[in-house]
This record gives sequence, structure tokens and C-alpha cells, in this order.
Amino acid sequence: MCAILTPDFFQYGCVGVISPAIECKLVDVPDAGYFATNTPQQGEILIRGPAVTTGYFKREDVTKETFTEDGWLKTGDIGQWNADGTLSLIDRKKNLVKLAGGEYIAIEKLESTYKACDLVSNICVIADSDAKQPMAVVFPHEANLKGALGSGGDLSELLKDSKAKKTVLDAANQTGKKAGFSQMELLQTVLLVGEELPMTAAQKLERKKVEEKFQDEIKKVYP
Repeated sequence: MCAILTPDFFQYGCVGVISPAIECKLVDVPDAGYFATNTPQQGEILIRGPAVTTGYFKREDVTKETFTEDGWLKTGDIGQWNADGTLSLIDRKKNLVKLAGGEYIAIEKLESTYKACDLVSNICVIADSDAKQPMAVVFPHEANLKGALGSGGDLSELLKDSKAKKTVLDAANQTGKKAGFSQMELLQTVLLVGEELPMTAAQKLERKKVEEKFQDEIKKVYP
């Protein structure tokens, strides 16, 4: 156990305060703009202490990749220290993707923002190192999309309409611009699908399954 959300610190959006058996620090992730010198402090979460495993069973190669020489476990989570001393998880290091221009983008961060778009019910952002911008597989909000298009047609027909695609793309990118996204974080294109995206039992997006399921359609429009 790394952090505990005690009653004294109860709130949404954080994992609580660090357990007494754990040392925790944030390490810079320069490519993504996460620095321990940021306000608030941000970076990859590293932990060590008697409550932390000493390595992987019979997997020295993975152990060496995961642990520093002085015993810190690299969690792969991007964290943020809050003003009250609690810790929040804001990203995953493995979800940082390098684009053609050499810049990194945090696709989970993009998804959380684009989900706020009224025309988006669910979204999976995909980035390719040969592209200058990401794209997204979008399960649109049917009622809102019909309202935006002024159409009462069947959703399956609307998904084939280029106007519907442009409407969703423009609306999503407008949401991104309001959030202060740079040009490289805006969507290059979208693929509209008429079914809910694969999710885990914990309601987390199964990104790999989305990419595999729609790989043929994605290749036609991206990069």
C-alpha cells in the first residue's frame, strides 16, 4: 500500500497521503512537461521502503528495468503533490506517445478533456509516430449529434455522413482549444463508430482492443 485516503483528507481526485512505510518522490518527465519544479509539483512516482516488493520472481531483467540502483520502484504513474500534502494520479508514463515532430503527448489527458465535448459519448485517442497529430475513435452521443446536424435519421446512417464526422471533429477540437491544447494535441481526424468502445470491468478503456477491432478503418484515415 502506497497511499491512504484517510477521513481527515477525504476528497475526490486524489489517492490520499503517503503510508508511513513508504518513501515517495516525483521524478521529472521532461518530454511530457512534468517537472518536480512545476506548481504544483508533478512527475513520475517512485516509491521505496519495507512495504515495497524487492523485485519480480525469477525475472531479473524486468526487475532491473523497474527498479533504480538505490532501490526506488518506478511505478510508471505520473503524480502531483497537492497543497494539502495529498497525492493525485494524473497520467501514465506508458501513455506518452511520440509524434513525428519529436514531441510527446499524453493520450489519457487528451481523452479526459475530449470526453467533455457534448457530441462525444466515449473516445479513444490514438497517436502514431509518423503523424504530426493524434486521431480518435469516437462513439458519439447520438441525441446531441442529431441535434447538431438537425437530423432525425438512424445513427448508422449518420456515421457515414462526412458532415457528421466534421461536426464531431470540429466540436472536439474546440473543446481542446478551450482547454489550452497546442496544435499537436488537437485531433487530425476522427473515426465515428456506432457501438460502445471495449471497457474493463473497472470501466477503463481497453485501448489495444479498440485499435485491433477498428484497425482496418483506422488505416484508411490515419496517419
